[in-house]
Amino acid sequence: MKRNIFNTAAIAAGIITAGIISGCTDEVIMNNRGEGTLHLTASINADVTVVSRAAAEEELAEKTIIWISNAKGVVRTYNSLSEIPEEGLKLKADHYTAEGWAGDSVPASFTDRWFHGIQTFEITPGATTDINVVCRIANVVTSVNYEDGVDDVLSDYSFTIGHNGGKLTFEGRDDRKGYFMMSSYDKDLQWTLSGTLYNGQSFSTTGTVAGAKAATEYAFRVKHNTEVDPLGGAIITIEVDETTVDVSDNVTINMAPDIAGMGYDISAPQYFEPGQAATTSVYISAASSMKSVVIASESLSKLGINNPEVDLLQMTDAVAQEVEAANIHFQYIPDEDRDISNMKIMFNADALNSLPAGEHTFAISATDSNNKTAHATLTVILSALPVAPQATSISDIWATTAVLRGKIISEDAVPSVSYRRRGAAEWTVVNPEINGASFSVSLADLTPATVYEWMVTSGDYESEIQSFTTGTVEQLPNAGFEEWYTASDKALVPGVSGSPWWDTGNHGSAKMSKQVTTSDSSIKHGGQYSAKLASQFVGVGTIGAFAAGNIFIGEFLGTENTTKGILGWGRNFTSRPKALKGYIKYTPGAMGKYNTYAGTKNDAFDQGIIYIALLTDKTMSYKSYSGWPQIVATADINNYGFKSDADNVIAYGEKVYNEATDGSDMIEFYIPLDYYRTDIIPSNIIITASASRYGDYYSGAEGSVMYLDDLELVY
Repeated sequence: MKRNIFNTAAIAAGIITAGIISGCTDEVIMNNRGEGTLHLTASINADVTVVSRAAAEEELAEKTIIWISNAKGVVRTYNSLSEIPEEGLKLKADHYTAEGWAGDSVPASFTDRWFHGIQTFEITPGATTDINVVCRIANVVTSVNYEDGVDDVLSDYSFTIGHNGGKLTFEGRDDRKGYFMMSSYDKDLQWTLSGTLYNGQSFSTTGTVAGAKAATEYAFRVKHNTEVDPLGGAIITIEVDETTVDVSDNVTINMAPDIAGMGYDISAPQYFEPGQAATTSVYISAASSMKSVVIASESLSKLGINNPEVDLLQMTDAVAQEVEAANIHFQYIPDEDRDISNMKIMFNADALNSLPAGEHTFAISATDSNNKTAHATLTVILSALPVAPQATSISDIWATTAVLRGKIISEDAVPSVSYRRRGAAEWTVVNPEINGASFSVSLADLTPATVYEWMVTSGDYESEIQSFTTGTVEQLPNAGFEEWYTASDKALVPGVSGSPWWDTGNHGSAKMSKQVTTSDSSIKHGGQYSAKLASQFVGVGTIGAFAAGNIFIGEFLGTENTTKGILGWGRNFTSRPKALKGYIKYTPGAMGKYNTYAGTKNDAFDQGIIYIALLTDKTMSYKSYSGWPQIVATADINNYGFKSDADNVIAYGEKVYNEATDGSDMIEFYIPLDYYRTDIIPSNIIITASASRYGDYYSGAEGSVMYLDDLELVY
C-alpha cells in the first residue's frame, strides 16, 4: 500500500508555527536546601509472552533512555541504565515524572520492539525515594497459526497484517511474531488472508481488529472444518485471540457458492457439431444450504419450457415437469448436520442436440442461506464448422500486440489464422499454438489505433471475417520539461499557463521565495532543460518546514491549517502503456534533523521515488474540492493519501532510489507497469516523482536532488 510520497511545504506567507524540542541536560542549578535523594532503577518487562524477558533485558538495557522532568521541563536525561548513579541523585523537593524508552519504534517489524514506562514520584527534603521505572512492551504483537485441515482446501496462502504506516506478510506457516506501532490517527489493524482454493480459484478475505491496543498480542488462528468434503465448500474460520484481556473475536468466513463445469472450464464456450453434443454438467457447492438456483436462457423455450427463467429449488410442479421433459436433470443434496449442500445439474445430450445450430447461453445463479450469491454462464455453441474464432477481449488487445483465439470443433481439423489491416489486399497466415480443443496466435508489431481483420481456416473452410481495433498510444505533454511558467503565487510550474498538465506541491515554498522544484539547464538528457527536484528546509531561521522536491501530474489546489497542501492528482488518459521510461540523476542527502518518519529512523541517507498508476473512472471530493481521480490532503493523509491497492487502481509501477545514480550524467530508468486488471480501459493516469520518498511525513534530507528528463510511455 503506497501513500503520496512528498510534502507540499505549502507554508502560508507570514503565518508559520513550529514546535522545537531543545536539547536536555543532566545538570540542574538548585539550592542545596530542600533537596532529597532519588534511587532509581529501570527494568524491561515484556508482559506479552512472545518476548523473552531475559533476552529483552540483556539486549535493551544499554539502549534504555530515562528522562526525569517536573512542571518546568526535563531536568535529567540518561542514555543508558549504566549512566544512572548508583549512589542516587539529588533533586530539589518537587513532584516529578520519570519516563523510560527502549528499543526501536518502527511501524511494522518482525524483529524491532519498543518498550515504554512512566512513573510519577515526590521528592521531600532530606528523604530518600526509591522508584523502579518498568518499561513494558508498547507494541501491538501479532501471530498467525494454521490448524490442521487448512491445507486440504487452501494452498499458497499468506496472511498480511498492517496499517497505513506499514504491514507484514506471514508467508505460509510463518511462526514469527509481528510487532506494530500504531499512530495517533490510525488505530486499527487490517488483515488479509489470501491463497488458492482446492478448485484453483483465488481466495482472499479481509478483516479489521478495531482499536488495537499496545502491550497486547492478537493471535490469529486460521481453522478449517476437516469433516467437510471439499466439494461441499470450504469453511474457514479466523479467530482473533486478544491475550491480555482474554477476549475472542470470532469471524466466520463462508464463501459464496462455487459454480463449476464438471470436466471443463465453464467460462469458456463449449463447441459441438450438431447432433454430436455430449451431456454437459454443472456442479454447485455451498458452505451452507441453498435457497435458490436459477437458470435463465432464451433457449429454454426451444426445449419446451414456457418461462425464460426457472428456479430449480422453488418452481411449481408444472414447471418441474417441463424441466424434466426437456432433459434437464438435477440433484440437490443438503447436509443439515454439517450445514453444507451440493447440486449437480445435467444438460442431457438429448436436450442439447434438440437445439438449433448456433450459440445458446444458460445463466446460472446460486444463492445460499447466508444470502451469498454466485453467478456463472454456460455457453454451448452448435456448429457444423471444423473450427471457430472466439470473440476478442480487451485483455488480449493492446496498442501493438494482440492474442487471437479459436476452438477446434472437428477432431480432424487443422486450424490456421489469417490477418491483415483493414483495406489491405494481402493476408498474413500464422500457424497457431494448439492446446487441446483450443488454439491461439500472438501478434506483435501492430500499428496502434488501427482496425485489423482476421479469420480462421481449416482446409477449404474459411470462417467469417472478424475484426479488432488496437489500442491508442498517448504520450505525456511536456515530457521533456522544456516549458515552464510562473504561477500567480510565484511558483515555477512545468507547462504552459492556461493549459496545465504537470504541477508541484511546492507552491507554499514559492511564497517564501524558495523554488524547490525548478527547470535546470546544467544537467539534462535532451533539449534545453530538465526538471530539478531539490529537497530543502523552507522558512526563516529555525521556524519553517522541510519541503521535498516533487513533481506530479495534476494540480496544486490549495492549503489548509497553514502548511498542509491539497493536491488534485491525475489527468484524463485512455491508453494502456506497458512501462514508463526516462532519464534521471539522483543524489540523496544525509539524513539529519528532518528524519521524522519512523520507518526511516535508522537510514543514513534519503530515498527518491518515481511511480506511475492507471486508474478507472472514479472521482474524489475533499471539502470544497472535487472532480479529481485522486485528491491528496496532507492534513488527513490517512484518508486522502494515494494507495496503490485502491479499488480504482488497475495498474501500478514504481522505482525507489536508495543511493546515488552512477556517474555524473543522467541515466535511463525503466518502470514496468503491473496490471491488476486487463479487462478494462483506464480513464486517468498518475505520475509522481519526489527527491524525498517520505516527504508527506515532512521527512527527508536537505541536499537530496533528483533531475528528470525525457519521460516516455512504452507500448
